[in-house]
Amino acid sequence: MKYETRYLKSVYTLILVSCIALLMGSCDGEISLFEIVLPADLVISGNHATCNDAPVRITLKALDDQGNESVNAHCTVQVSASKGSVSPDSFWLEGARTEVELTVAASGLIELYFSIGDFDSSPYEILVHNCPDPENTLAVVVSGPQWQTLKTEIVEYIEARTLENWNVQLYFFSGSAPVMEVRDQLRAIGPDLKGAFFIGELPVAWFSLEDEQFPIDLYYMDLDGTWIDSDGDGMFEDHIGAVQPDIFLGRVDGPQGTLSAYFQKIEQYRTGALSLPARFMAYVDDDWTSFHYGSQPYYYGLEQMLGPSAVDLEYDSLMTNSTDYATRLGQGYQLMQIMAHSDWTYSTFSMTPSNCVCYAHTYLSVSSTTEAWLSVKITDPFKLYLNGALLAESTNENGTGNGYFDIPITLISGSNRLLLKIAQGIYYSSYDRFTFEMAVHDGTWQEVPGLEQQSSPPQYAGAFLGGYITGWLLSGPYHNANTNWWNLLNKDFIGGESTADPSPSSQWSEYQSPIPNINLRDAFGNIPNESVAYGYVRVYSPFQRTALLSLGFKNNGIAVWLNGERVVFQNDYDYEDSGYQSDQLLVPVTLLAGPNRLLIKVRNWWTNDFAFSARFIDEAGAAFTDLTFDPAPDNPLQYDPLVQFLVIGLYHDADPNSRFNTDYLGGESGVGPDAGDQFGDCYWKRFDALNTSIDLNNQAFFGLDGGNFSWDMIGQINPRVHFYNQFNCSGARYVETPCMGYSYILDNDYGLISVGSTKTGAMLNFEDYYSPLARSKTFGQSFLEWFQINGEDSWSWFYGMTLLGDPTLTIKALDTTSSSTADFAQFTQSRPRSSPDDPQIRQLWQKMKEQAAFRAMIRPALTYQDYLKSLSE
Repeated sequence: MKYETRYLKSVYTLILVSCIALLMGSCDGEISLFEIVLPADLVISGNHATCNDAPVRITLKALDDQGNESVNAHCTVQVSASKGSVSPDSFWLEGARTEVELTVAASGLIELYFSIGDFDSSPYEILVHNCPDPENTLAVVVSGPQWQTLKTEIVEYIEARTLENWNVQLYFFSGSAPVMEVRDQLRAIGPDLKGAFFIGELPVAWFSLEDEQFPIDLYYMDLDGTWIDSDGDGMFEDHIGAVQPDIFLGRVDGPQGTLSAYFQKIEQYRTGALSLPARFMAYVDDDWTSFHYGSQPYYYGLEQMLGPSAVDLEYDSLMTNSTDYATRLGQGYQLMQIMAHSDWTYSTFSMTPSNCVCYAHTYLSVSSTTEAWLSVKITDPFKLYLNGALLAESTNENGTGNGYFDIPITLISGSNRLLLKIAQGIYYSSYDRFTFEMAVHDGTWQEVPGLEQQSSPPQYAGAFLGGYITGWLLSGPYHNANTNWWNLLNKDFIGGESTADPSPSSQWSEYQSPIPNINLRDAFGNIPNESVAYGYVRVYSPFQRTALLSLGFKNNGIAVWLNGERVVFQNDYDYEDSGYQSDQLLVPVTLLAGPNRLLIKVRNWWTNDFAFSARFIDEAGAAFTDLTFDPAPDNPLQYDPLVQFLVIGLYHDADPNSRFNTDYLGGESGVGPDAGDQFGDCYWKRFDALNTSIDLNNQAFFGLDGGNFSWDMIGQINPRVHFYNQFNCSGARYVETPCMGYSYILDNDYGLISVGSTKTGAMLNFEDYYSPLARSKTFGQSFLEWFQINGEDSWSWFYGMTLLGDPTLTIKALDTTSSSTADFAQFTQSRPRSSPDDPQIRQLWQKMKEQAAFRAMIRPALTYQDYLKSLSE
């Protein structure tokens, strides 16, 4: 017989001609020679919690000295308990594994001991408690290290949930255990299982979707769907069958001291010792104001709790910033819904104009008195002045709507001053506002001969102010993942930049711009980040001359070759995000008689202002009138769009009537500004449009910076908020350290739950989440209901959604006697639903993905392979 104890490393062989019961207890009674391999240890698994007088199902695995399952184990196992009694108190271990049912007559946390001869197993802990409702089962899944350090807190948590009618089942897993083993255990509980609470570092399921790798808790919530890992790498890439979630899931992890404090908080909250005002907050940064429906406030369903008066809204795009957000966190709310571009470490706030006034001014020059028409399309209330006279005004909150407002005008010989005052209309109008179009034409939308536009005052009447090259051959965009962005200007993508002399081809296409500025995003459509594009034109001069090449661009890098000589190389990055500006750089050059080859290369790092402009001027600033170009410029609009302005603002005023009627310039009708002139705290600044539609909703242009709110600020300010709904990409990506979602609930005295996404995406149709909360359902149940309604609509949006914190908590501040379930159902049906396929939602989704990609360049997300590596370390 081979016999090994856990204390004896050597293996001894004893030959017996009698029953081995003397050493091991009852075994085979025949007198014969045989071998029994005793386990080097026992692996004991099963249910770690049971109801009084209910059996606990335990599986024992016999292992040999190599740690493999021993099929030769045949012996009696003795069972004893640290208190009370256990029955049966012995059973037969047969082969590699044996499943038994034990009944423990005791209460509380019990240790069971299993003995085989002189081999004693490590204690197996089981919690025996009252189970008032077996059909209301909650699985508490704990990692081994957290159980050892938080045993007291977890036992108290389970006992408290038992008093709340939860039948709690306790399970232990290591962080490296296969995810299917955890899911199979949850599935084995059966239909009585309502939800789970994961505590500690437990196995994480991963999903790959649209070039993103992310943790997916839906894997544990959906117990009857089919999850597909076609390449066998352990990461799922498909999900079919019954894909709706079946149970709720919450999770929490962190250092022992932090988790201990967290468990104390949730019990204090339940007893009323940790309370906050019965108010809710929706804090909506700029891009998300599109969620408003019409001109009325949208409360996201939060009003279902205690009515609209209990909901604070902050939609004002000029007012939402990191400093203000930090202040709001300290004011005290039951629940904060934060909507901003984010990742797992910080939220970025924009500050685009809203509830504001700004002015746009331009100069129009003609050689003689000219009758013309001015057409304006604008989305806000406005006033329009020409040479000090009020041409038109409208208090309509939608401005001219989708149509043009046509005004006959008389332009005097020389320079004419045109001023547009824009007063944003209503409180909920900040998204897609401050936009307008202006054009001068002859009444039939044909150009006015000799009309020129200039943002700054002309030096003399009748000066020729144009000369921009609007016909080009374009090539690109070029992107190389192996080339760092700062080296893109050095890389030759066309096989001979200095000798280039292209003609229209598959590589070079002709582009005609309706305005002086060549908008490469319009020209190419999709522009990858970290890319370059080329523009080429032949410039014909009747004789050799000196000139100034006037270039417009954004400070993200530009290189220029004239007749093969590189005359400009600025490998910059626009850290100030100053935006595009025409005539930004003057370069002394020599134009040869005849053709001159002009090649411009611009880099796009991360910006919408991917554009350039070029013209040749003399020392006085006038464009040459005798130059010709190939391709020849051709303005397809046949009218004169106004695209160069001086702009001043912003003047903020919450009262729309005051905004419209207040003269912020102290004589607005008579101004004739130049760049840099000051009125109040604002300065006139050049604005060069990249389209015929002017969009002044630009925080960079006005020098606005909403700032960042980072994870470490949460611990510094100690927010007075219990629950968070993070409309933040990757805000709940709990595999990262640090993680905003965990910081919200662990790094302060009040945080309890944070719902968010582990990837690009967030919640939509918030009413489906807040309606069950308003009916006093738990956060886990409410999250599950939302997921069941919305989860099949869009994998991209929702597959990373997760709940951090105790899912059995409820909103304690509710007055549940004032509303009925029917009222909530009627409410949710009356609101328009957001679909991930709506064009506006898709546009926002695209911007979210761009922001996430931008952040990933600076702070790469943990990959699945990184995660696997962390488990092995």
